[in-house]
Amino acid sequence: MRSVAACVFALLALAPLERARSEDPASTLRFVLENREGGGYMHVSGDTPNLPDGVFLHVSLTVKDKRPEIEAAFLRAGVVKGRYAAEKSWDTQQLAPLEYEVRVLLVMESQPLGLRRMLSREFGWSGEHVETVARRSASIGTPEQQAEFARQSLLLAKRQVELTREIQQGFAAVLAGPPAEAEEKLGPLTQRAGEHYQQLREHLDKHPVWGEAAILDGIGSLSRQLMGALIDATGGDLDGGRRESASIDDGLTLLYKQILGRLPARPEEKK
Repeated sequence: MRSVAACVFALLALAPLERARSEDPASTLRFVLENREGGGYMHVSGDTPNLPDGVFLHVSLTVKDKRPEIEAAFLRAGVVKGRYAAEKSWDTQQLAPLEYEVRVLLVMESQPLGLRRMLSREFGWSGEHVETVARRSASIGTPEQQAEFARQSLLLAKRQVELTREIQQGFAAVLAGPPAEAEEKLGPLTQRAGEHYQQLREHLDKHPVWGEAAILDGIGSLSRQLMGALIDATGGDLDGGRRESASIDDGLTLLYKQILGRLPARPEEKK
């Protein structure tokens, strides 16, 4: 049986992901956002006739409507003759099928002192001002692909929580047993925890960002905490291991509830 993660990537291979492209000549922001054979690619350019040469602009790519913000890319672009451009390639990572936002900002604190004074005189901006030069939505994948990717991401998270809990419960059982037997039993658990965490990182590295980043990052954090507790307990700190084990169990329970609450049912499952 294939793993949940394998199903995610098989799904994405079934149909080509749509690329996001804006080439409206009247727009102040033009961009290409797409997946190429090697990985993702982004090119952003625009016209800023009112800004002097040398101004630095912050160009970001974020997952749309996510709080806290999930940033896929951050670039700096200099204004030259009323224009700016920036590009980024992800050599080994494909952009996930998500709704993104391309945003270009002028941050006064990032400007050279002379330009900062000039901009302040010209536009009345304070030293802490952040001006939105341009922003546009960008989409990778069809709505159907995006919905299925979101569902598969949550299924991946659910399985990762279950695997982490299996290791944590084994850890708790060892801690509840005879201390003399703990070291022998903790070794295999520590190895399993390390392998599990490495597999999780390999899955997550397939894309620069995931829409469920907060949940997946939480699983990664608890997995690292579990590895640390196992190592400490192997070194003799069984009391600390018991405290950590209880804390990890509470965290996994909370994440599991969040995942189940966000996991949509397939249409056939609603009947």
